[in-house]
Amino acid sequence: MSKQSGFLAKQAAIQQKMIDDAQRVTCELMAETLQITLHEEFGWGYDRLVKLDLLWRENYKHFLGAMNHKNPDADVLQVHLDRRLADVYKNRQPMDPFERRYPEIKPVTYNRKK
Repeated sequence: MSKQSGFLAKQAAIQQKMIDDAQRVTCELMAETLQITLHEEFGWGYDRLVKLDLLWRENYKHFLGAMNHKNPDADVLQVHLDRRLADVYKNRQPMDPFERRYPEIKPVTYNRKK
């Protein structure tokens, strides 16, 4: 395997930071707009919203690993995500499996290089 140039490594780090920043900003905006919606439309108060936000962020962090095909636990997390979501739907509407909901995510492979 050839050594990566310093320039390419720096570019990769910049690109990863941009991805991480976009993910953080998107996550924060989603949480804030959900809080506004639950407050204005359903009358949720501050304490209830803080509890929801804390639990939602824990779930998000837990299942984020399902999105990385290089994570050896991704396939297990994908199955667990499907099971928990199926519990939410309780056969009230059809639920597409993870692979169909997230076609952009590569399947987990276990190729071992020797």
